[in-house]
Amino acid sequence: MRTFLLTRFTSATCLMLGLLTGLSAVAAEFPAHYIYRGSLTHFPDNKQDRGQEVKRFQIDAFVDQAVNDEVIMNYVISENGSGGWHWSQQFGALTYNSAQNAQSGREWMLLNSYDDKEYEVAFRAPWFEQLDRLKENAAWEELPFEYTVAKNAQDSSSWSVKMKHNLSRHQELTVKGESGLVTAARQTVFVGQGDRFQLDWKLEEQLPLEENAWTAISKIWSSLANLQRDLKVDLYIPVEELNKDQLDLTRAQLTALKTESANTPLESLVRKIELQTELGEERADSMAALSEKFVGKEPPEFQLVTLKNANIDKADYAGKPVILHFWRYQDQSLKAPYGQTGYLDYLYNQREKEGIKVYGIAVDPRLSDPQQKRSAMLQIKKTTRFMNLSYPITLDDGELLQKFGNPQISAGQLPLWVVLGPDGKVAHYFAGHYEVKPNEGLKELDALVADLLTQATAE
Repeated sequence: MRTFLLTRFTSATCLMLGLLTGLSAVAAEFPAHYIYRGSLTHFPDNKQDRGQEVKRFQIDAFVDQAVNDEVIMNYVISENGSGGWHWSQQFGALTYNSAQNAQSGREWMLLNSYDDKEYEVAFRAPWFEQLDRLKENAAWEELPFEYTVAKNAQDSSSWSVKMKHNLSRHQELTVKGESGLVTAARQTVFVGQGDRFQLDWKLEEQLPLEENAWTAISKIWSSLANLQRDLKVDLYIPVEELNKDQLDLTRAQLTALKTESANTPLESLVRKIELQTELGEERADSMAALSEKFVGKEPPEFQLVTLKNANIDKADYAGKPVILHFWRYQDQSLKAPYGQTGYLDYLYNQREKEGIKVYGIAVDPRLSDPQQKRSAMLQIKKTTRFMNLSYPITLDDGELLQKFGNPQISAGQLPLWVVLGPDGKVAHYFAGHYEVKPNEGLKELDALVADLLTQATAE
C-alpha cells in the first residue's frame, strides 16, 4: 500500500510540473479529445519474449484550459480482459493549477485481477515532468530515476526518454518537444509478490473539439460527476455492485443521462450504465425474493463446526438473537471492506454480554475434498488470525449456504447475513455490504439486534 500511495503522489506531481512547463505551448490545442489505447502484459518468468497480454484498454480524455491557467482533464477508462472497474469508478476528473496544491481527482488507473486478487495499476502522468531538460544526449539522475534523452527516430519533433528506476520500475517515453505531452509510454510495473507486468499505452488520436461539442460534453460530464458523488462510492475500493438505494438513484437519472449523452463520445458509457443498472435491478429482485422466502419462517436445520472442531447446535443459542455471517474468510481474496468483519466484530464485542451470538461461516467448497481441506483450513485460519476476530468461525463446504439460498446463484455476492430471532425464526436476510459510516458501524444491523434483545428480555 505504501508503494502505491507513493506512486500516486509521484504521478500527480509529475503531471503538475509538466503542465506548468508546457501549458502555454499546448493552450491553443484546447479543448481536445485525446484517445489513448494500450495493453497490460504479464511476464511470468521475467523474460521479455514470453509475455502474455492480459488486458486491453482505451482512455478517452477531454482536456481544456480553464481560468487561472487551470487544466481540466475529464476521462473515461474502458477495460477488456482480467478485471476492471465498476462503471461508477471508470470515469473521473483531474484539475491542476499553477499553485501546485489544487490537484483533485483520481489519476488514471487500471484494475487488474491477478492470482485471485484485484490490484490497481497506476499510470505515469501524460505530460513529461522536466520539459526544459529535453536536449540531444541529455542525461541526469534524479532519484528514483536516471534519465537519458535522444531524438525520436520516427518523429523529429519528439524526444525518446529512457527512465531507469532504482527498483526496476523503468519507463520508456515518447515526448512531444513543444508541449511535453507523452504520446507513447512503456512502464514496468509489479503486481502481487513482485510479479512483473508491462503497461504500454499510446496517444492514437488527438481530436480538436468545437465549442458546441465541448459544451455538450461538459453538460453530460457534470451530470455524471453529480451522480458519482451522490452514489458515495469510494474511487479506490473496487465496487462489486450497487445496493438498492444506489440503483434507484441511478435509474432516476438515466433518462436525462441518455438525452444529454446522445451523439457525444460519452454515449457508450451511458449505455453501459443502463445495462448494468438493469442487471443490478434483476439481482436486487432476486435477493428480495430470497428474503421473502426465509424471513418470518423457521430456518433450515443446521449444525455448525468450529475451526477447533467443536460442535455448535441449537441448544447453544436457543432463545437468543443470532447473526450468521457467510463469507469466504480467505486471504487469497482479502480486500476492503473485508466482508465488513471488523464492524461485525465490534458489534459482537459491544453486545456479547447482552446475549447476542455471532457465528462466522467460512464458505469454501474445498472443505469437502480431503486433498484440499488442509489448504483451505490454513487459509481460513490465517485470515481470522490476521483480523483478530473475537466471534467463533465455523466451516461450510457450501452445503449450508445452499440451504440458505446462496445469493451467488442469482449473481449476488457474499457476505450473506442471516439473523435469527429469540423465537428461532429468520428475522433478517441480506446479501452484500451494508452502507456504513466509520463512526456508526453496522448501524442498521445493530438496531435490529437491539430490538431482538429487547424481545428476548421480555420473553
